[in-house]
Amino acid sequence: MQTVEELQERGLRFLRTPSSYYEELEERVGEIDVDTGANVELWAGEASVGGRQLAAEPLPDDRMISPTTEIRNPLQPRKAEPGGSGLVGTIGDYARFTQMLLNGGTFEGRSYLKPETVALMASDHIGPETKIARDYAYYPGPTSGFGLGFAVRTSVPPNTSWPLGEYRWDGVGGTFFFIDPVDDMFAIFMVQTPSQRGRIQLALKTLIYQALLK
Repeated sequence: MQTVEELQERGLRFLRTPSSYYEELEERVGEIDVDTGANVELWAGEASVGGRQLAAEPLPDDRMISPTTEIRNPLQPRKAEPGGSGLVGTIGDYARFTQMLLNGGTFEGRSYLKPETVALMASDHIGPETKIARDYAYYPGPTSGFGLGFAVRTSVPPNTSWPLGEYRWDGVGGTFFFIDPVDDMFAIFMVQTPSQRGRIQLALKTLIYQALLK
C-alpha cells in the first residue's frame, strides 16, 4: 500500500511486514464490485490467500462503535486517506515501532527520532494553564494529559500502581497500547470488539501491574 511504501522509503525499515501481504490484500479488495452500489457484506475474515486470513474482523454482532456507526470494513476502499486513523498493519510492526519509542528513538542501532523529540511527544502539553475542558469528550481521562499523539499519565489513578509518564492510546475497535518508561516495557493488545474493549483493556492492564508487584 502507498502509505507503507512511503514510510519505508523514508527510512522506517523496522516495518517488516512483507509487501506481498498488502499486495494480496489489495488484490482481494479488487475482487469486490464497489461500482454497483450494492451493500457488500464481505469482511476481512472472508479474505484469505492460501488459507491464510489477511486481516482481523470483529464478531458479527459486535461491530457498532455507536448506535449509528459501524467499524469500518478494512477491505473497502476509502474515499479519502485520513492522517489519524484507518491504517491496517500487523502486531509485529506495531511492536517494532513501539520499541523504537521506548528506546528513545532508536531501533537495532539506527536512529529514527532524536531522544528530545520522543520526550516532547511523551510530555503533557495541555496542563491546567491551557484551560482545556475535561468533559465527556476528553478521551485521555481525568488522570492524563495529552502529548504529541499520546495520552500521558500525569497522576496515579486510585487503587492502581500505574506509573507517571506512561503514554498510550487506543482505537475505537479495541486496539490498545501503552509505553511505560519507568518499568522499561510496553504492551500491545489487538482486538476488534467495540462493546468490550474498555473492560478488557482495564483487566489486562491490572493483570500486568499485579504481576510486576509479585
